[in-house]
Amino acid sequence: MNGLLPWLVAITQNLLASLLFSLFGVLLGIFVVDRFRQWRDQKRYGGWHVTVVRKGEALVDRPVSVRKAKEVLDESSELSVFIKGVVSPYARLNCDILDKEKYPRLLIQDDAARRFLVDLDENPPGETSGSNVVL
Repeated sequence: MNGLLPWLVAITQNLLASLLFSLFGVLLGIFVVDRFRQWRDQKRYGGWHVTVVRKGEALVDRPVSVRKAKEVLDESSELSVFIKGVVSPYARLNCDILDKEKYPRLLIQDDAARRFLVDLDENPPGETSGSNVVL
């Protein structure tokens, strides 16, 4: 029995040391990967702005967060919702802002300058007929 106890203590110590070392390695790996992912996203999606223009005058020039830029650049339907939200205090968009064939200059996505430019002068006029709201 005396020879068994030191052997069990050595195995337990070795097991605990291995577990702690593995835990430290996993946590360090997660930290490094997370920092790398943040750096990569900042480099790829950082620095975007959205500018709303009417009659050549900028109504708003707002920076876009890295998270939002990643979201809208990866999914065009999110871009439409985002742009409409930014434009809504200034005008109502009367068309599909992503329809580049009909309205090529309404929304300009300048990847080099990292800017979305919305020119409200290119917004088509709204309906003049009565409302379709049913009361």
